[in-house]
Amino acid sequence: MPGPRPDRKTPISRPSRPKPGSKPGNPNPRPPGKPGARVSGHGPDRPAPATPSAKSAGKPARRGVVQRQLSPVEIAAQRFALQVDGLITVLAERRPADATMAAFFRLHKGLPEAERGRVVNAIYGVLRHRIRLAALLDEAVGSGVRDEPRWLLIAYLIAVRGQTADRIVPVLSNLPPRHVFRERDIASAVGRLRATVGTLADGLPPVEGVAVETSLPLWFAHALVADGLSLDEIHRFGEAIGEPAPLTLRINPIRAPREAVRAALRRAEIETEPTTLSPWGLVVQKASPSDVFASEPFKSGWVEVQDEGSQLISLMVDPKPTWRVADACAGGGGKTLALAAIMANRGELVALDIALNRLQSLKLRARRAGLSA
Repeated sequence: MPGPRPDRKTPISRPSRPKPGSKPGNPNPRPPGKPGARVSGHGPDRPAPATPSAKSAGKPARRGVVQRQLSPVEIAAQRFALQVDGLITVLAERRPADATMAAFFRLHKGLPEAERGRVVNAIYGVLRHRIRLAALLDEAVGSGVRDEPRWLLIAYLIAVRGQTADRIVPVLSNLPPRHVFRERDIASAVGRLRATVGTLADGLPPVEGVAVETSLPLWFAHALVADGLSLDEIHRFGEAIGEPAPLTLRINPIRAPREAVRAALRRAEIETEPTTLSPWGLVVQKASPSDVFASEPFKSGWVEVQDEGSQLISLMVDPKPTWRVADACAGGGGKTLALAAIMANRGELVALDIALNRLQSLKLRARRAGLSA
């Protein structure tokens, strides 16, 4: 779609010198012409400055701008539009979602951290529950919208976040033009989505019903049944992996033991609790990723952000210092660094990945962690 027309720049002219004996006056008088001719940067395509209201009296007025406070519904509509924009970007890109979101936020540098968090939570929520959301849209709206980002986000807000039609419909009625719905009765569609949430698995075979409700691929659900898991166990497993992961850190044992790292993080006002299974893990209680990245323990290579499952994989490999190890799916190198720490920075460790750009930060991370690369 064509974007907004860029602002035209008013040409700057050099004022002429007054003739000797003439009276000083405006060096740029109003040129003759029809009423409404463009003068001083405003005209038919750029409205003249609005008269300030009583509330703005005494405040410096910005030329040509009418300032007013947005209503909560308008703020929610702008937030919804931004989340849709991010989701469109993630679904269109053929690269990891975290890298895509990082590039997306570079285009929105002025976005507050709290809003960034809302965008990330919504987008990852859609990705985690996409199978269920698509099935819900098929049933309640029609198969033609099952992959449309706007509808996926609406289904997520209803099915996962539990929002009601009274809250969603006014937001959808205040969207910017690029996201306006063409459907005549959007309120009716939202109502059908709400009514279908609890009956989505009705009439489906048991395994398929569990797979749809928990957004598990059907082939994977059948594989779990073949491995001896009951339907209740599969359901609990699917619900567990559909929850947002906690912010988890892995200590670097080459730098310091876990309790010393906890103390250093506490001095940086980052409270943590030890992980249940990994002897190297710390779960952040009340802090954001940016707080962690700005802390001295992170800058000094004492901790890395890594989920507990990835930590356990490295610990289960248990490589010896004399081994030659290949990490064949290294990605950003988190498990590679954990393996190097287990090997006490000895032996040989080769990091491989089909996406070379994913490995570019590994050398910097290794130097920060005190590892040779």
